[in-house]
Amino acid sequence: MAKPRGAAASAARRATSTILRGGAELLLTAGVLMLLFTAWHLWWTNLAADEAQASAVAETVREWSGQDDGAVETSAAGEPIRAEDGTGAAAVRAPGAEEAIRAEAPGATAEAAPETGTGNGAGSGTVQGPGAEQAARDGGVPQAAGPALDSGVWGILYVPRFGPDYAKPIAEGVDPDVLDSVGIGHYPGTQRPGQLGNVGLAGHRQTHGGVFWHMDRLGPGDRAYLQTREGVYTYVYRSTEIVPPSGIQVLYPVPGDSGAVPTRRLLTLTTCHPPFTTDLRMVVHLEQGSFVPAGTTAPPEVRDVVRRAAGLEGA
Repeated sequence: MAKPRGAAASAARRATSTILRGGAELLLTAGVLMLLFTAWHLWWTNLAADEAQASAVAETVREWSGQDDGAVETSAAGEPIRAEDGTGAAAVRAPGAEEAIRAEAPGATAEAAPETGTGNGAGSGTVQGPGAEQAARDGGVPQAAGPALDSGVWGILYVPRFGPDYAKPIAEGVDPDVLDSVGIGHYPGTQRPGQLGNVGLAGHRQTHGGVFWHMDRLGPGDRAYLQTREGVYTYVYRSTEIVPPSGIQVLYPVPGDSGAVPTRRLLTLTTCHPPFTTDLRMVVHLEQGSFVPAGTTAPPEVRDVVRRAAGLEGA
């Protein structure tokens, strides 16, 4: 009687071993498939985004080169020039400017904080949080004066430190439909280029073109160039900080001080940190150093890439 029991026990052990081995193999296979899918996702979204963004940049630069309609007259610093409209109110010399006269006085505040992305695990790189609306009511983020920015691509960012051919389009908004397609989004409610205050931009760290993948490389002496229909704005690196996703204070006209009146023209870039996580945000602040009006030669450091971006190399 002992032998049958021993045989049954041995068969049970073999069956258990087979099940465990099969389960381990399934888990290993699933892990490999997940890794392959992640690698494919990163590679494919970056490849597709790079092509789409390069096409958007070329089309935009060619459009600006071929027509001046809609351009706004600017000051030497690149800020929209205002003129008296006969009623004593300051008006921007552009169609639809009447709706953009708000926040003319320093320290004027917005009705809502900048719209932000969802931080959905894709590395959106935006700052957000329950305290954003209160921050705006306390003087956080004034509406940008001047005509509303275009709903499509209205700017191009060049950062030589990110690579000799780095040129990425900028559109209004920081929701996934902007960051996943265009690449770089402008925080609504932050200033427009050339204005006193803070131009806030967000971008992915690793997917959909990974527009800010190399942001940790920026340091003293580095420059970023923001091109619009009006010309090219040069920004010089000032500082880097790491904040939680709720760190809305980095977007104030004077970062970190909601009640201060801005006296400088800043550019703030935000992205996820560390790479492949959405736990924190890396924030880089730069300050405008100069402005070159459209129709004149671009700054030497980006002159070639501007021509390449427009498909004018060798012309």
